[in-house]
Amino acid sequence: MNPVRALVLLILLAALAPAPAAAETLFEPRAGMESIKAYQGFLDQTRAKMFSSDDDAAEDAVEMLDDTLDAVKDDGDAIFALVLLGDLVSGEGAPDPDDLDEDSQEDALKLILDIAKSGKNPSHRELALEQLGRVLAAPRLSEMDWAADSVDVLVKIADGDDLMLMHAALAALGHAAIQGDDDWEDEAERAAEAIGDRLEDSDPEARRIALSVAIRALSLAQESTDAAEDLWDALEDAIGDIDSFALAEETKLRATALLAKHQGGVFQDEVDALRGKLKELKAARKPASGSLETSLKDLRSETNPADIDAYLAKIERSVKDNPAVRLAAMSTLVSIGAEPAVPAHKLRSLTESLFTIAIESKSPMVYHRAAAGFTELTGVHRATDRAAVPLTALARLLAAADQPALLAPSLQEARALAAGNLPFWIRRRLVATLFLQAGDAIDPAARMFAFQQLAALGGPELPWPVRYEAYARIRQLARLAKQADVKDAAAQWN
Repeated sequence: MNPVRALVLLILLAALAPAPAAAETLFEPRAGMESIKAYQGFLDQTRAKMFSSDDDAAEDAVEMLDDTLDAVKDDGDAIFALVLLGDLVSGEGAPDPDDLDEDSQEDALKLILDIAKSGKNPSHRELALEQLGRVLAAPRLSEMDWAADSVDVLVKIADGDDLMLMHAALAALGHAAIQGDDDWEDEAERAAEAIGDRLEDSDPEARRIALSVAIRALSLAQESTDAAEDLWDALEDAIGDIDSFALAEETKLRATALLAKHQGGVFQDEVDALRGKLKELKAARKPASGSLETSLKDLRSETNPADIDAYLAKIERSVKDNPAVRLAAMSTLVSIGAEPAVPAHKLRSLTESLFTIAIESKSPMVYHRAAAGFTELTGVHRATDRAAVPLTALARLLAAADQPALLAPSLQEARALAAGNLPFWIRRRLVATLFLQAGDAIDPAARMFAFQQLAALGGPELPWPVRYEAYARIRQLARLAKQADVKDAAAQWN
């Protein structure tokens, strides 16, 4: 065939061939991708369509995200659509948030609310609640009656029994409780009331969560409103009712930072009142009488917070100067914490004691036993909200390490857990733990080692949601890392 005619024929065939089908969900394009960076590029393109001045393009993007949520099968896969929907509703990252298509924003909010209310996958529900927190941090949204819809859902979840979801809902409500715009008044007061209700909770762990949320919210408050003042009052009353040594110590630490931030500001009267309440806080640990063996035995069936504190005080004192029994006692504490029906507040106290024993011992063996105990308890309670307790303890232990050599095995274990078959909400926290160590570990070598563990979670053999979370943290390090070689490694990571 004549070469010219052949070329013309190829051009005609190409013109007549159907165009590649547009992606129906966020999942099809990644089938041909190996790099999370490439997939992030596709997600960024989708975000640009949502922010487009072309309303039809924005509506099409939201429809694709709706189809994506319907197509979710794997734990964590909702994160891609939910984050994009949160971007659209909050306007975060948009060239001009006021130019966004309000109909598309409202549709996006409904999709987020549907996941939050679904009663299904806890990982996805927590992600949805986090997006609602972003919505409630955007003051202009009160003009669109969206704040009320979000607060309705959050108040209901905050009143529920799942401590992990309750925490996420209360944290989101904290953003609403401190809004100073007049349009927010009713919703701000409802949010403050919901947090205040949990400050009076009979469950010690629920009360601890509410205390941390209230202090965090008030630390961000900039204006004195009725809702903010109500939250200050509720916090003051709750602190006056603390009877747990561990909770008293934790609250003092958090509240002292809150008082320092607002000293001399618009909340000076509240600062003075709370400072007086903290001085009156007399919670103390009186060790139980009897032997170490008796305390370990009786602790197993004890549920009263004060008695648990007494037994643990006895155990900590008994093992402090007796290395021969220390590891055996720690193993017993882990076994008590591993019981299926252990209450969250008791598990919290057990992990606090393991932490204290490890730090006071200054022994690498004891430190590693505590870290192994926390990872073991995370696995045991993986199907419940209680897994958040040992995860928090592990992060604290890593942050408190004063010997770089102590960190490496624990960081490797955290990476292995994040790569394993655990619920996504647990994996996200492990990724965050590695991120924090990459930024703030005790010395340069430890920070770089933590970054290497984090970077390994972005590899192609890992599930896409874990890779996405790891890459998001790597990008943060590329902007914010204090250590130059970590910052450069994050910027160049591929």
